[in-house]
Amino acid sequence: MLLFLSLFQPFYLRFYTLETKVAVIAAYTMIALIVLLLNFFVLHHFVLAFIKRKKWNDTFELLWIGWNLVSIGACIFAYKIFNGFYELTWSNFFHATGALFSVGAMPLTVFFGVNYIHLLKKGSVPNSEFIPQTKADLPDRVVLSAARGHENLTFSVADLVYMSSTGNYLTICLRADQRVQYFRIRNTLKNAAQLLEPYETCVRCHRAFIVNLSYIKAIQGNALGYKIALRLTDEVIPVSRSYGKSFRKHTANLLR
Repeated sequence: MLLFLSLFQPFYLRFYTLETKVAVIAAYTMIALIVLLLNFFVLHHFVLAFIKRKKWNDTFELLWIGWNLVSIGACIFAYKIFNGFYELTWSNFFHATGALFSVGAMPLTVFFGVNYIHLLKKGSVPNSEFIPQTKADLPDRVVLSAARGHENLTFSVADLVYMSSTGNYLTICLRADQRVQYFRIRNTLKNAAQLLEPYETCVRCHRAFIVNLSYIKAIQGNALGYKIALRLTDEVIPVSRSYGKSFRKHTANLLR
């Protein structure tokens, strides 16, 4: 932002003396930096908690950029009033925020775009095109009981990457930060599929596999057979012919 203000000199900066120009640019940059840090590290977490991280999409991203511009504009407006540049009127407020929108939208959009891509690569923010929404009234955590009732596994559906079945045992792959953990429990994939049936992100794609669509990185193949690459793991999941039609229905937007 310091470079942007120095190069393009918006807000009539080119008419200021060099000393005043340097002071004003430094003040604008400091105000913008403080507001962005507060918004990103404090307010952003509350916003994600309120709307659920899965539902964050391009619309919310644009609204978030707009909010950052408005909050920066309001703080710069307050700075100008304090230093006698403006009088406290609505017209001056709209003039200040409007000017900030016109010159600040491009660099701020680039900043949040780069950050959003970074989060996608880390797996912290899911790709909204890849994730069907789960019903809001469903509990986030489920309990998978062992067949003989000796042990239970409680986990968040959002952390489930995939399940696989071998004989009478299930292997459950769960996200743990930016890696995965594996758990083994005596049960059948049929029982697990019934437990996860209400959750639209969890789809059975093979007699031995259930995948969470939220973690799909890529799908290769055609109607005769697909292979699923997942984030956070090198495991490649097959899609059998018997489950192909159901799988294509759930992942229609990925297979276009």
